[in-house]
Amino acid sequence: FVGTPIPFVFSGVNASPDQYGFSGSPNVTGVLEQEHFVETLMLLREIAPRVRRLGIIVDSSPMWAPIIARMRARLQEMPAVTVVSWETIQSFEDYQTRINAYQNQVDAIGLLGIFHFENRNGENVPYQSVLRWTAENSRLPDFSFWQDRVKFGTLCAVAVSGYQQGREAGKIARQILVEGRQPSDIRMQPSTKGLPAVSLARARKLGLQIKSRVLLSAKVYPRFAWEE
Repeated sequence: FVGTPIPFVFSGVNASPDQYGFSGSPNVTGVLEQEHFVETLMLLREIAPRVRRLGIIVDSSPMWAPIIARMRARLQEMPAVTVVSWETIQSFEDYQTRINAYQNQVDAIGLLGIFHFENRNGENVPYQSVLRWTAENSRLPDFSFWQDRVKFGTLCAVAVSGYQQGREAGKIARQILVEGRQPSDIRMQPSTKGLPAVSLARARKLGLQIKSRVLLSAKVYPRFAWEE
C-alpha cells in the first residue's frame, strides 16, 4: 500500500515507521504504539510516594534500545526521579543477583526485558516465572508498561490502550474520508491515554496502601495469577 493512491491508516505500530517505508509516504499515516513512561511513573509515585531512585532492567534483545532512548528523553519531565542504572541482564542467575543488590540501592525497579534469561542448564526461564520470583523475593515496588506483567506480580503499569489506538486511528480516517485531508498532512504520533493497571496483591505484600481513587480508575488484580 505504500506509495499507492489508497489512503492507509495504521495503529499498533511499535517499531519506527521508517522500518516499513511509512515515513515520507504520501498516502500513509497512523497511530504509533509507544510506552506510557511518565504516566507509569506518576502512577507508581501515587502508590509509593517515596520513590526517587530507579533501576531499569532489560534483557539482551535489541528491541529495548528505542524504548530506553524514549525513556531517557522523557526523564526531564519527572525531575524528582533519577535512574541510578540501566542494566542489561544475560541470565536468570544474574537477574536474581541484581535484584537482590538493588534492595539497598534503589527505591523501585523498572522491569522491561525479561524474556531472554537462561537458567544454569541453558533453558529459557518463562517471564511469568521471572515475575513470580521477583514478587516473592523483592521488597521494592516495580513497574512495567504492559498489563500482563501486573497480572503476574509487577506492582503497576500504564499500558497502551487498544481501544484508544483504534479510536485515534478512526478519527484520522474520518479526517481523510470526510474532511478531505491528505494522509501526509497528518502527523504519525502515539496515543496519549493509557490503561492503568495495579496489582493489589503485590501492594499488600509490600505494605502499600493504595488510594481508592487510584483503584477506581485502574484495572485491579486482587490476586497473583498463580493463586487463581
